[in-house]
Amino acid sequence: MDAMKDYPTLALIVRYGRLGASTFVLVAAAVTLWVTLPLGVFPAVVISALVVFAGGILAMSYVEIVRLITEMLLPQ
Repeated sequence: MDAMKDYPTLALIVRYGRLGASTFVLVAAAVTLWVTLPLGVFPAVVISALVVFAGGILAMSYVEIVRLITEMLLPQ
């Protein structure tokens, strides 16, 4: 993709988006567990699972939207 050199952030997201999104979700889950663990183990695990699910959907959808935009609008 020669046109991607003009858009380094988009190139970064297209190349490492899934890895970055997965890392973001895992860090968010770890922080959620750390914050909610004083509530008890079961509520902390449930809240962390919800954060992983919702965060994963949001992060992966953002990556897919960026990929779709770059495929449709940037010349190949």
